This record gives sequence, C-alpha cells and structure tokens, in this order.
Amino acid sequence: MAMMTNHDAESIISVALCGALIGFLPFNFPRARIFLGDTGSMLIGMLLGTLALRSSVKSQASLALVAPVAILSILIFDVGMAILRRKLTGRSLYSTDRGHLHHRLTQLGFSPQGVVLFVSLACALCSAGALAGLAYRNEWIAVTTSGLVLVGCMSAKIFGHNECRLLLNRLLGFTRSLFRLPAPCGSKGQLSVTQIQGHLDWTPVWDNLKEYANERDLVRAELHISAPRVHEHYHADWSRRGIETDRQWVSVLPLVFQGMVVGQIRLAGECDGNWQLASSDQLAEVLLGLKPIEAQIEELLLSSLVDPTSAIPFPGAAA
Repeated sequence: MAMMTNHDAESIISVALCGALIGFLPFNFPRARIFLGDTGSMLIGMLLGTLALRSSVKSQASLALVAPVAILSILIFDVGMAILRRKLTGRSLYSTDRGHLHHRLTQLGFSPQGVVLFVSLACALCSAGALAGLAYRNEWIAVTTSGLVLVGCMSAKIFGHNECRLLLNRLLGFTRSLFRLPAPCGSKGQLSVTQIQGHLDWTPVWDNLKEYANERDLVRAELHISAPRVHEHYHADWSRRGIETDRQWVSVLPLVFQGMVVGQIRLAGECDGNWQLASSDQLAEVLLGLKPIEAQIEELLLSSLVDPTSAIPFPGAAA
C-alpha cells in the first residue's frame, strides 16, 4: 500500500518489519519455541497502525479510511466480537475467555497449524481486496472482499455467529419495550437465551431458574456461565415488563467451581409495603432456595471433567 501511494520511507520500514517477522516465524510457528510477549506484539501493532495511517495520507479520501481497515478487518472483527460478547453478558471488557477466533477454530477441530493457515488466508484475502481497491481506485472492492470474508465466517458459524445472535436478541427486546409489542411464546416478559460456546445442555438449569423466579414473583433472572477451562459460555436472561426500577432489589450471586468463578446468577425482585423489611426477608428466602440450582450447575460442570474427584463445591447460597 505504501508503494502504491508513493510513500518510499514507509515502504522501506514495511519491508524491514516484514523481514524481521519472516525471520521470527520459524521459531514461532506451532509448536512455538519463542513467543513475542506483550511488548513484541504491541510494538508490531503500533508499527502497523502507524504505517497504515501514513501510507493512506494523500490518497483518495474514502480509500484513506477503507484500505487500512480492510487490511486489518479480521483483527478488528475479533476484538469487536470480544467487546460485544463481554458487554452484552454483563462482564468486564478486560475479563478473559476462550471465545476468540483461534479458540473457536481449535474447538472446531483445527490443528494449531491449521488455525494459523486459516487466519492467514482470511487476512490475505482482505488485504488483496484492499490493494485491488487502491489499484482501481474503488473502495467498494475492499469493502466487498472484507465483507464476504466476515459474513462467510458468521454464516458458516465459524466465528461471530453467537455474538450477533446475542446482539439481535438484545435489539429485539429493546424494540419490544420501546413499542410495547407482545412478548413471544407467552413468556410474560423479555427473554434472551444464547449458547455462546460449548456443548453442555444448560436448558434444564435455566428452566429451573426461570420457574423459580416465577414462583417467587421476581422481576428479573439472569444466568451467566463463563468457564473457559471446560470451554463453556452460556447467557440467558428474563425480565418482566412494566416494573419500576426504583422499587427493585438486585442480588448477584457468583458461582464458584474448583476455586474459580465460572459465572453468576443475577436476580431482582420488587419491594412491597414496608420495603426495608420485605426486601431483606425476601432476599434471604430467595438465596436459600438457590441451593438446588447451584448443585445442578456443579453436577453439570463435573460431567465435563475427566477427573472430577478434586472438585471444590459451591459455597452455600446463604453465604
């Protein structure tokens, strides 16, 4: 891109960076003997970003933005899906998981070498489209190429499919609340269920929690499972409509398995009458009643382990 836009200095720096990475590749190709670490990867990222900006200066206005974004679209897509996944499931943006592109490819049966080749091929296609767009001065070539690669990954359920489902469910719930549309399937509220990652059947657990919330006349129930160790990521939430938020109590119960937090249960109820007394009594009863559901979650996670004898039980709900 630098050569096509007559940026000689940037071209020389790009060639030097490319040579350094090619020289490092034999030691870093799976199975790797040397790793970059944060300092190395951040240096490469800074150089790529700086070169992309400088190489796009003095080119056509739209291409100046589209070409660098198209070249880096796979990386941007991966980061964007991670932010979306964590934000919509109520987790910190800095929390860790195994939902990135290379994790998904590994779960689909790709070898470490296959993962590198797949990601490299996808990036190469996006880069070729960006360079073709520069050559023909048509930004739609870059946009179409990158779009086809990304849509292909989502359509084939390789990556990004569950995150987009999660976003769609949230948008549908917002639309129903905005226009006061009826809830689907007689759910008497807004419902969103997404199996983001994994193969364990969390439906019975969620059904029990939702039924429990209905029995207790709660206004909201949320089950979030994030267990990277066993490659499980599940999110489901349900809420009633028309309840004033300033009359609600909210409780978040972390789920701990083998010494690690693997998710949380979030419940909300409506305060009635003498709300200070009512909410504290109701909250205590609700937490005590969650013990069977915690045991069900623990049993399900134990079934995914080869050696479950070292399990550390959940702390009691009353605690």
